[in-house]
Parts: sequence; structure tokens; C-alpha cells
Amino acid sequence: MPDDRRPDPRPEELFKPVLELALSGEMPQSSGLVIPEAFHNAALKATAEILLCLNGLGGDECGSCKMWDGDSHPDLVVIGSTGKPPGIDDCRTLKESISLKPVVAPCRLAVIHGADRFSLPAANSLLKIAEEPPSKGRLFFLFGEDNMLPTLRSRLRLVTVRDEDRLEPTPPPQTAGEFVKWMKKTRKSKIEDIIFEIESWGSCLVAEGLYDKAAAVENIRLIARRGKINAAMAQDLLFLALMEGIDCGEFLDDIW
Repeated sequence: MPDDRRPDPRPEELFKPVLELALSGEMPQSSGLVIPEAFHNAALKATAEILLCLNGLGGDECGSCKMWDGDSHPDLVVIGSTGKPPGIDDCRTLKESISLKPVVAPCRLAVIHGADRFSLPAANSLLKIAEEPPSKGRLFFLFGEDNMLPTLRSRLRLVTVRDEDRLEPTPPPQTAGEFVKWMKKTRKSKIEDIIFEIESWGSCLVAEGLYDKAAAVENIRLIARRGKINAAMAQDLLFLALMEGIDCGEFLDDIW
């Protein structure tokens, strides 16, 4: 029988959309790529070669391309590693490094591994620089999964090259009465069911411009996903954040 299996694609074919964006010269200063972690290093090198090239092509004979030493370049800053996010100290150092004048390239490029596994303090420490990078600085976040704080998502141009089913954005209950009904309906639910149901709330809240509430929902979801709270605690925290407008940030930081 003939072998109908398709050959595995070459790595660059998987992240071709981000390479095309870089080659077009329209890649924003803050961007992110969602791709399986096995391809992160290949995506990093291929994208960095284009963005750091003086001609915007990558791999040519320009002065910047000649400065590559294996996977290192004087204007490339990499924090974290495949599957391992940087800590808050790394993020603080990044803000200083990305603000330096480029040595030879058109910009300083910071690549952040494990962006879908950030701790809450580390992610929050990068919100401002992701929104307003230095004029000669670029940030490129690598995600293994489309899983990030809505406040960070709203600051990035995200390229997703995974073919996964997506949940349609759905709004959370709009009134206290509706929320109480939802709590009663889901009181005996497993925490996994709560996580699944609220997963799309954040996207809906971002679309409405309710960034603080979106961040609160996502923080609670991520904490629940890590097994830090049970279903009842998640429901109570969601009610306080969405219905009472209470800032649970300090309490959530302690849980993290």
C-alpha cells in the first residue's frame, strides 16, 4: 500500500507568516509568535536574522549579518529558554538592555522565551515596555500555547501558527443576579470545567476595553489551572472582581 503520510514540514514553513511579516518591514515593535516549543529556537534565529539585518533580508553580507557568532549577535538579547520563562529579575534587566543603542543592527531585539508560562509579577513588569518600546528596540515573545494575560495580549501583534480549536468569546454574567445563578449552576462543577468556561471571558472583556477585569479573570484562570485554588474559591474571586469591582491583585500575588 502507498504511504499517504505527509512528510513533516520544514521548520521555516511552520512560522512562515512571521517571516513574511518581518520581510515586509511591517512587523510591529512588540510582537508574539505561538508555535510548538520544539520550533522556538529555529523561529528565533530566522526572525532575528531578518530584523537585525541592515537590508531587512537576513543572511546577506551586510555589516550586521557578519556579526553573527553562531546563535549570538551583539544586538540580540534573549531571556528565558525553551519552555522556561524568565524571572522578574531577568525582565528588569531586559528593560535596561533593550534601551541601549544598537551596536551595528537597525535595532536592539529582545526575545522572550516561555511567555505563556510567565509568573504574574514577571508578566506585569513587562506591560509598560511592551506598550512603549524604545525607539530602537523590538520585543519578540515566544509562546508554546495561546495562553497569556489579556493585558499583555492587548499590547502585542500576535501570530499564531497552531491549528487548534478556539473558543468563541463569550461574556461573563452581566448582573449580580445572573452571576449568582451561574455560581449555583456551577457550584458542584470540577475546577477544570470552571477553567474551560471562563477561558473566553477575558477576550470578550478585552474587546469591550475592560482591561482590568480581563486581567483579573485571566489571573484567576491561570491560578486555578495551576491547582492553587478550587472551584468554589475561583467562583468567589470572580464575583468579587467582576461584580464588586474589588482589586484582588495583592491576594492573587500571594497565591502565585
